[in-house]
Amino acid sequence: MLDGVDWLKQNGYRAVLHLLQPGEDDAAERKLFEMRGLKYLSLELSPQTLSRTVVEEFNRAVGDRTNQPLFIYDKNGALTGSLWYLHFREVEQQSDEEARTRAARLGLREEQNGLQREMWLAIQKYLSERPG
Repeated sequence: MLDGVDWLKQNGYRAVLHLLQPGEDDAAERKLFEMRGLKYLSLELSPQTLSRTVVEEFNRAVGDRTNQPLFIYDKNGALTGSLWYLHFREVEQQSDEEARTRAARLGLREEQNGLQREMWLAIQKYLSERPG
């Protein structure tokens, strides 16, 4: 992990956004990134907590020029890919197909089991309940 953090710093990254499940301890990672001079942001997310507020916080972090370039990560890509998919749909106004293709490169795997599948189902519920 340390090599990866140093690589981010050497390649001009200013900030990282760690997407984690509720209750997940990120104190060690926060310290590691901040000791290397990177701004550390975190956002809790699970299939049960996917909400307009979480999506807006993600979109704000992505759109904030003071965070760019921004590295976004989670344990296996399930959370990252899910929020990117919603960002592409809502902010960039992309079609479902284009958003899926781009988000798949960033961790979206709707056909998988476990957390990946749960997040995909939560995305579908989120989209069906949004106004308009």
